[in-house]
Amino acid sequence: EITLSNNGTESAVVAVSGDNHKVLVAVLGPCNIDAVRQDCDRRLPASMMPSLFLRVGQLPRLANQKADLRAIEQLAAEELQKSISGTSGEEVQLTVDSLGMMRRLTKAHVKEMQWVQNQQAFWMLISMLGHFQLFEGAHGGDVAQRIQNSFVHNKDMVAFMMLLGVTDSREPLSKLGARDLLVFCVALSMTALGPWVLSPAYWPLHQVFFSFNSLSLPPYNLPRLRVRHDWFLYHYFFARLCLVGFTKVSAKYRLNCFAGAWQAVLVLCMACLVPDDVLWLWVPLPYRRSLWIRSIAIMMKGVRMSCFFLTGCYLLAFHTTKAMRCNESDSSCQASSLFSRLRLLRDAVARSTTLSVAVGAGAFTVFLVISVLTSPVPLGDFGYQHGWKAIYVEGENVYTASHSVSWHYMTHPSLFLYIVLWFGEMLLLVVPFLAVALMMACCPWHFKRMGSTCFGTYVLHPYHMIAPWTAWFQRPILSRITFDSFGSGNVLIVLLWNVFFCILFAQTVGACFHNVLIAGFQKLFQLGKRRGNPQGNDAWVGNYGPKGV
Repeated sequence: EITLSNNGTESAVVAVSGDNHKVLVAVLGPCNIDAVRQDCDRRLPASMMPSLFLRVGQLPRLANQKADLRAIEQLAAEELQKSISGTSGEEVQLTVDSLGMMRRLTKAHVKEMQWVQNQQAFWMLISMLGHFQLFEGAHGGDVAQRIQNSFVHNKDMVAFMMLLGVTDSREPLSKLGARDLLVFCVALSMTALGPWVLSPAYWPLHQVFFSFNSLSLPPYNLPRLRVRHDWFLYHYFFARLCLVGFTKVSAKYRLNCFAGAWQAVLVLCMACLVPDDVLWLWVPLPYRRSLWIRSIAIMMKGVRMSCFFLTGCYLLAFHTTKAMRCNESDSSCQASSLFSRLRLLRDAVARSTTLSVAVGAGAFTVFLVISVLTSPVPLGDFGYQHGWKAIYVEGENVYTASHSVSWHYMTHPSLFLYIVLWFGEMLLLVVPFLAVALMMACCPWHFKRMGSTCFGTYVLHPYHMIAPWTAWFQRPILSRITFDSFGSGNVLIVLLWNVFFCILFAQTVGACFHNVLIAGFQKLFQLGKRRGNPQGNDAWVGNYGPKGV
């Protein structure tokens, strides 16, 4: 009610019983409902957001001019029944959140959730294609593998980090919450228990599940306790720490210029201009080597890429989306709602099937072209040869290279040339995310199951990449569906087979694991609530579907 009153609106909020669940209904005096909803959406956590907004000429009052709560509850109950029967003017969809509260999402919120989940499903598929390499025994498998690897090549991690920034911008930020602690605990459990529990390497399953994650790779014998693909969760937690810290600094020194964009600019400038001489190379070699072999992020990406560049992408997406969510009537913000614009675009494109197909195909073509041009193994005498050269140094043996960017490297032959190259590589990593976002804004389908369960799929699937059981789906099948007479058609067959396998894994094994994981989180949440700690947002459990990782 305080948030509603800030809009100068006479208002009341009541909890009405409906379908065995309590529903929050906001009853408002004369006002712009869309403006009030946008302001509440920007300020309130999901658990406090009213499911319905009812506008009346004047709030019912008693003889002493106090609000007549019984009459207001009656109005809210009538509006709720209209929404259930479909006679209300507001288009809503019923859903139950993780707290057992019935929520009725508006059409805009449903479209936003569908848009985000479709992107999560797409990038989860891309990530799985880069991990499940099913090419053994296939004719044309080498070419298909090179094409498939070009789809990933850091673009999936940048996209996931920016998607998290987009979805996190819906929640008001004051401090780290239970959801952030949960992410960190999951990362710790993946580091300590994941290789033994999720990819069993003990007898009698040794010959089935003994996978790449447990092998010793030359020239080093890698330790058992290593940060593998769980590095992404650690770096996401690091990005959240940076966001909370920057927010506290902004509040203390009133640094709210450009809607917090200075935070993203600062971190990205550090990722561009701070050399590894300051960040990494001063560490004594024995300790540096020890950290290097225990962290797959440092081994594959380097410190500047994994810590600063991804954090800068998160902050950029967070503050850009936060600004675009603001209400036009807010004097502190000049941008209209991002998702109202997307809705207008979607409605305009939906009127013409030809236009919808053209926009979606064009966006997907942009993604394919950039993927081919930035392939880690060049597909021809064109494109960006020999990997990344500025964000981090690639093009070297992955098990011996440090990927470090020293000051000498940055200034030879020219610091200006290095900065131009760095921004060019940043565009090559960010534009695919924007292209996929545009493509999914025009997509009429909803890949709900795969998109809403990608957290569990992300946690589980890398433990089984290159595991012996995947050989069951390679040579016995690929040798029967590819033939020399098919020529280049074999490449398409192999790619389609890999896509089919990854989708099947995500829809079955990954989705089941995700549901078990979330059920365990909900039990822990309910236990904590019963012990007198009910504070927290249902988003930390319930929104692992929309929020992904």
